Amino acid sequence: MFGVKILMVVELIMVLLVIIQVQEILLDVKVKTENEGDNSGMENSTLICLVSHPTVDPELITEKLALKPSMTQKYGDQIITPKGNKINGSYKVTKWSYIIELKNNESLFGELDSLVNYLFSYRDFFCDIQREGGSSIVYLNLSDHESLSFELSPDIMKKIFEMKMSFGFEIFK
Repeated sequence: MFGVKILMVVELIMVLLVIIQVQEILLDVKVKTENEGDNSGMENSTLICLVSHPTVDPELITEKLALKPSMTQKYGDQIITPKGNKINGSYKVTKWSYIIELKNNESLFGELDSLVNYLFSYRDFFCDIQREGGSSIVYLNLSDHESLSFELSPDIMKKIFEMKMSFGFEIFK
């Protein structure tokens, strides 16, 4: 029991350290974003929930979360490229994702809040995924991005933590 509490504290510290690092990186670009308006850098950006599991059927994830997936890969199925070509080999784990297209900086805040609050109602499911050797992450994919600054509220961070999820960034230049 004591070890579990220490692990939870360590995980929370790691999440906070990542957030602090991201805030430090984005500190210099905050002024640029504010001066460029709400549409700055958000074109082609997405908010993504990705679930990985050693063996679970992705249809079960779809059924459980009642969300239409953007992508599924079932453990053991033949690998298919994004262009639809079949290649040798099979998927080593199941993957399932749900994607929300973002239109501007303000939509990020609302969409992130809505997504995390929705997913939080399934926190036991996400904890089961992690306990069974899988993982879940909510991340922001920033395409064609010059600058952006935002912060996660303590409430959102707590809910992400309680679901045993990570929050990550993808920035493409």
